[in-house]
Amino acid sequence: MVAMTQLPPAPAHQRRRLLPASVLDIPGIVIAIVQLTPERRDIFSLVAALPATSRSPALTALVLCLRSGYAWPTLCVPSVHATEIDWICAAIPVFPSAIIAGVCSSGRWQAGDPGFQIPFCGFLNKWAPKMTALNSLAIKDLEHRRELGRVLARCSRLKKAMLLTSHVDLLETVTSPRHCVSELDLRCDSTNDHARALIAPLRRWLASGHARHLSLLQVAIPMDAGLGHALATSRTLSSLYLFESSESVVHSLVAHGATMASLSELVLDRCSAESIVGLVPLLPLKRMKKLDFCVAVPNGPEIGDVITAALPHLSGLEHFTLTSACVSVSAMRPPTALTSTLRTLEFCNVSLSVACLDAILLWATSSTRLESVLWKYCAIFGQSIDVTATCWGTLPLAEALRATHAPVKFELALHGNKMDLHDVQALLEAVATCTNVSVLLPTQCRMYLKEESDPHVAQARAAGVTIDTWSYRLHSPVVVAPATTNT
Repeated sequence: MVAMTQLPPAPAHQRRRLLPASVLDIPGIVIAIVQLTPERRDIFSLVAALPATSRSPALTALVLCLRSGYAWPTLCVPSVHATEIDWICAAIPVFPSAIIAGVCSSGRWQAGDPGFQIPFCGFLNKWAPKMTALNSLAIKDLEHRRELGRVLARCSRLKKAMLLTSHVDLLETVTSPRHCVSELDLRCDSTNDHARALIAPLRRWLASGHARHLSLLQVAIPMDAGLGHALATSRTLSSLYLFESSESVVHSLVAHGATMASLSELVLDRCSAESIVGLVPLLPLKRMKKLDFCVAVPNGPEIGDVITAALPHLSGLEHFTLTSACVSVSAMRPPTALTSTLRTLEFCNVSLSVACLDAILLWATSSTRLESVLWKYCAIFGQSIDVTATCWGTLPLAEALRATHAPVKFELALHGNKMDLHDVQALLEAVATCTNVSVLLPTQCRMYLKEESDPHVAQARAAGVTIDTWSYRLHSPVVVAPATTNT
């Protein structure tokens, strides 16, 4: 018998490999596909179409979370329901990111680190790389805050943080050199006793190169604290929102006197007219994309000069909102060649002179991107002081609207105003002289849009006005701008 000799094993690169029967069998591929799926409904369809062997416990738990109302792709924790805690613990490997919205004292959390007294914080610590946002407004317990502070030290991917002013320790943590938070929201809780303690971390953050957006609610910062200098000299801060009595911050900026060169969005809520007048000249007007001013005292000092003087320089502005202000002086019109990039214009409880109204409408309708114009509870008046209290809005507005030829379609929303038959008649006549203009009327005006009850309706239709009695809109004739060709 011939002896059989055993051949040496083939080299590794020549050995036969068993390929997966499907791309779904490749480890991690299904999770990767789900994480790149932007819509919840598509995730439901995807998981339902998977073979049973590809539906992991994490995917099953994900579907349960989404059906219970949890957002996608960012998970908001914690939860107070025991069954939902189990779902979150199972599904969190699939979620691309998560928001810390408080501290849960339940012992049901699967703690990844026994060194934490609160299991939930141990759970957060295990998944720290997924945490991209923090909301600590609901955290009152000091021990919870201390444990959370230990977790936040490892959450180096945080991008947004919303804190109470008393949470100075958490602010110190999220603004450390290890973190790259770009959006910071501080809200006062009862007193401003911690205002000075906020300055150092705020100044460090503004100079870090990560700061993009700062929002302060009822935060009173001492004038001599240096925050005005830090805000004005920040190379990266592009958005500043100051709400309700954060007047001291505005005063510090005005006192510093330097242009905030990097700013493109500014919201001042319940700020004095004097502060607005002092701050507008310090803005990089050509860079501004959004301006939102709400004056603290309605019908107070007038800001017409500073607003209309700024219009020719707001060449990049897209959103402009003005609330509870007086811009009633006889202001000079901006140059007729002025064009804007405005998308939305909103005036609420504003007193306007006809000259200011003309200037603002001329500027707004020169935009080829205009989407909406809203006038709500605005008073328009001329030279006579006696007319101020009684002449409300519609008739002078209709006169100013005449012969408006917008380059693209835009809508003037007047649905929040009171109107009578004469107001609607004036608007019908004005819209008939326009192109690419729509006017949204209050619901009570539907009775005035019947052709058999008012000859103005028939005349407007004959002039090309389309009247939509279901949505309460008047549409002027539409003119499509000819396409430009390069020769």
